[in-house]
Amino acid sequence: MSLFWQEMRKIWRPGILAALAVLGVLFFFLRPKFYIEYIPRTQNFDNALLLAERYGPLLTAEVRPELDAMYEELVENFNREVKKIPEAVEAGITDCESYRAREQEFMKPGGSISSELWRLYQPVNDFGLITALYDGFMDGTFDMRNSPFLDNHPPQAQARILELEESIRTEGFSFLPAGVSDHTGDWGKYLSMWTVLSVILLLSPTLVRDRMRRTDAMQWASRRGRRVVWTQAAAALASALLLALVNLIFYFAVFAAQGALPLWDCPLFCANGGDPWFDWTYGQFILVLIGMNFAFALAAGALAVFLSQFSANYVPMLLKAVPLFLVVGLGIAGWALEAPFFVNKAGLGGLDNPKGSELVCMVVLLAAGLGLCGWTCARQKRREL
Repeated sequence: MSLFWQEMRKIWRPGILAALAVLGVLFFFLRPKFYIEYIPRTQNFDNALLLAERYGPLLTAEVRPELDAMYEELVENFNREVKKIPEAVEAGITDCESYRAREQEFMKPGGSISSELWRLYQPVNDFGLITALYDGFMDGTFDMRNSPFLDNHPPQAQARILELEESIRTEGFSFLPAGVSDHTGDWGKYLSMWTVLSVILLLSPTLVRDRMRRTDAMQWASRRGRRVVWTQAAAALASALLLALVNLIFYFAVFAAQGALPLWDCPLFCANGGDPWFDWTYGQFILVLIGMNFAFALAAGALAVFLSQFSANYVPMLLKAVPLFLVVGLGIAGWALEAPFFVNKAGLGGLDNPKGSELVCMVVLLAAGLGLCGWTCARQKRREL
């Protein structure tokens, strides 16, 4: 067996893999599970799937008249089914008009509405919202050019917001619901956070274990053995990418089960959502999040290899692994994937971030990690025992 595969066997030990599996399940249920499973419950989701399947990713002027007929079908269905709900009949609600007359009353403090009645009316409400937003942009009701809201943004962001608004009038209205892109970003964020943590936990003990057992002293007795640190680093980085792939398979399977993939070709920008810096589709956005997951895994693996060279036993290794996760996982990955590639990071104080700053941050981190990993491997080759 080659030295590389021996090093891989040393890294992928059954005990640590079992521990990672337990921790991974706990992390999933504590954080990302809610955001992933909320995707199909976002407003307009079912209508968006229906419209995207029938008309493609965009609502255009040619398609708009057909939506009125679909809306009337939803209203007729509500008028027919609401008569089967005893609570609605008792309250005098027999059609959409009578429901709307009581809607403000339901929304007041102390007001109430049966869940069955709301579920029946929700498709009508959501579908009406889609057409109202589109019509508002086309007739000038929604016009950001004279809005004081723009003053809260720097010039580059202002220009981008106006460009996106104009794209609705010239190209069409994306059927992608705003909440879907938001929660997909959360999916990518927690995937990368867990990947960084799991890579650090997998790799940090390996080289420390060799040092504690004085394995390096035996290896360095020969010229070839001096180069083993490069093989160890290669095995560690390959393991980081492999673990990132394993995490991705699990997370993507749960994500795909929510049913949002038919919206793959819809533009990322939707009128009632955030303002993305790039003209990506929803599918391209997902692919970028996946790519960042692998980049953060590689950076975390390289930094774990670098720091493990300076740990004589498990205690100093742990003291380095914890801040490494806090900086790379919670700090850098958490910031970069909070509303990623959107003008406004609302979850972090509402501050605007420059265009492409997440990619720049990721590239700098990756270059630093690989550079430090390569430097420490070269240093170890010349080091005295």
